[in-house]
Amino acid sequence: MTGQVALVTGAASGMGLATARAFARAGAAVVLADLDRRAAERASEDLTDAGHRALGLGCDAADEEQAAAMADIVKQQPIGRLGAADEIADAVLWLCGPGTGFVIGTALPVDGGLTVH
Repeated sequence: MTGQVALVTGAASGMGLATARAFARAGAAVVLADLDRRAAERASEDLTDAGHRALGLGCDAADEEQAAAMADIVKQQPIGRLGAADEIADAVLWLCGPGTGFVIGTALPVDGGLTVH
């Protein structure tokens, strides 16, 4: 995930924080968004202290204006390249692997962020 940016909502605790940590361990820069700005900032500081790139933001993802502002911050980190065949294959392998035991009935866009724009 090196060179990628992961935006995780609800990232100050629980499953959101676990997800943010997993992305960071995988090499992604992580934007941690949460209703509790201070908690998101503390969580991002913990990741930064551990050598990862992270940014904590206060955001109510259900509020359109706040979500748009958060998306604008993340857009400053464009992927800027086409995907490689092995990246698509890795996503398919993940979907077929043991890490998806709780993933049911969802689409996984593997498009370099195209659907976000």
